[in-house]
Amino acid sequence: MNRILIACVLLLAMVAAVEAAVPEPGGTAAMSKARDLEAVQTVALTLPPRAELAAEDAAAAAAGELYRFALPEAVALTPDNAGTWQTLADGRLMWRLRITVQDALSLNLGFTHYGLPFSGRLALYPADRPGEGLVFDAGDNAYHGQLWTPIMATDDLVVELTVDSLEAGRVDLEIGAINRGYRSLGGDPTDKAGACNIDIVCPEGDEWRREAASVAVYSVLGSRKCTGALINNTTRDGRPFFLTASHCNILATWAPSVTLYWNFESPVCGGHSGGSLADSQSGTTLRANWGGDDTADMTLIELDDIPPDDYAVIYAGWNRTDTAPASAVAIHHPETDEKSISFDDDPLTITSYGGSIAPGDGTHLRIGAWELGTTEVGSSGSPLFGPDHLIVGQLHGGFAACGVLEPDWYGRVQSSWNGGGNQDSRLRDWLDPADTGAVTLEALEPDRASIAVRPGDDVVFSGLLAGPFEPSSTTWTIVSTGTLPVDWTVTTDAPWLQLSSAGGTLVSGAEVTVTGIPVATDDLATGNNYATVSFVNTTSGGGDTDVDVNLVVGSISLRILHVAPNPAWGPADIVYQVGGDMEVHIRFYDLRGMLVADLGAVRSTTGENVYQWSGRDPEGKALPGGVYILEIEGGGQKDRMKIAQTH
Repeated sequence: MNRILIACVLLLAMVAAVEAAVPEPGGTAAMSKARDLEAVQTVALTLPPRAELAAEDAAAAAAGELYRFALPEAVALTPDNAGTWQTLADGRLMWRLRITVQDALSLNLGFTHYGLPFSGRLALYPADRPGEGLVFDAGDNAYHGQLWTPIMATDDLVVELTVDSLEAGRVDLEIGAINRGYRSLGGDPTDKAGACNIDIVCPEGDEWRREAASVAVYSVLGSRKCTGALINNTTRDGRPFFLTASHCNILATWAPSVTLYWNFESPVCGGHSGGSLADSQSGTTLRANWGGDDTADMTLIELDDIPPDDYAVIYAGWNRTDTAPASAVAIHHPETDEKSISFDDDPLTITSYGGSIAPGDGTHLRIGAWELGTTEVGSSGSPLFGPDHLIVGQLHGGFAACGVLEPDWYGRVQSSWNGGGNQDSRLRDWLDPADTGAVTLEALEPDRASIAVRPGDDVVFSGLLAGPFEPSSTTWTIVSTGTLPVDWTVTTDAPWLQLSSAGGTLVSGAEVTVTGIPVATDDLATGNNYATVSFVNTTSGGGDTDVDVNLVVGSISLRILHVAPNPAWGPADIVYQVGGDMEVHIRFYDLRGMLVADLGAVRSTTGENVYQWSGRDPEGKALPGGVYILEIEGGGQKDRMKIAQTH
């Protein structure tokens, strides 16, 4: 049991001593240097033995509970019942409170009452590093009246308030929770995720940099963590909706405590460490929740503030089609680790939560096993992206781990769209407020000119040298994902690939299609013919994409294999092979070279084909007895064979 130890007698009256130093404009009185901290009232807390905490965490993990990194202590500390008041030289008032927790890795506070007047400044800083603090003011006042701070790597924290004396009565502050960090978000080498996790900064993450910018790790009540993603809505107005899992327990009354950390990533591939927690914000409102094992385990919250521009976040797009993706990518924060990426290269299945039979109740997407990476405690709520780079679900749970090729289940966006049937339990009202009926929506990149190219996968054509080729064409869609207009171009380095457009300009949210058509040219050779199609954002470079294209020219020439029977006394099977899917023409000539029957075009597939000839011409007349030349032509090639017709 933890006890609050009062390190000095509570001062019930304001201390009238005047400080000589004047703080910098807009700053605080003591962040530049620690002054007279011995005279400041201290609240001293302790932590239980580490072995006791480890046992609790092991039991919680076995029960599938959320990852806990801090132990909360409920308090009710205000400037009226705790801390030390002083008067500054300029007449302002300063209140300070010191909080210590021996051997804590971090501290964070929950102000269950937070309201400052215009002149108010609240600073939190390590007692031995006053220049490394956080500053809050009236701009951080929220309708819910709370403020939950990011974690600070210290076990000795100073809380400092400065306010004009005439506005002191308008201060409303109460510390309701002191959260004592005993496990660190990424900083504890003894408590890392499995080694198979792949840092998002590794080459495997190159094609997913944009989507990764939508993902954040967050805490609830300053003590437990999950993952989620900023998500776009059809008005493309940048309203900061954030998708996560219901089992992360963001109750309406707890939503103000949600503190998000953006860009928490390892600076080097394979490091699984070294990430910064500097890009943070706190405060949210619960918008929709649909939880339980027979639901899609969805929670949607709205952030109090739009993330600052320098965080460079994006709003991820989504896909609510009623089909299972052919592959998937997860971006998440496992255990205490920095942002990671995992890949499932196999088709997913639609099931119930924990089920393997398709489609079950249809609420979840089942990952059979991860080919690269995994998920762990802390990954809960993280987004799952389909091959189109759009969110299709969020992590509910599973059995995957490093070295454990077991399933994971993600609650489906498609199922959560209508959820529990009202705006408090479904996504539809929030992600499609204008009721457009959109089934997919691309990402939004604020204050940027960017493009996305869909699909971005490699393209393969095939056929013979003279064509035709299969497929006969392919289509790409270029979408403007930024909020600014964008100029773009598309080029190819292969003369055998014709493009329907060279580029243009797109306004925010607009899209255009480009068609690529393979054509027979003199430079084609048997085998692989490679090309690159380059989509270039000439405005900013955001979203530049190269697509690899391969035209496989068949090496098997057209050839008549045999005719049976031969001589034929009626119907006969004409057996031939071609080097690609194509149409061939079948004709008969007499020995003088005169055309006697044209059977027309016949659709043929790569390899051996059989044409069942009736022994008659297209008008239904039987060919007279005699010897004829059978000719088959296709793909720029011909082959001939003599056959005999008898009656």
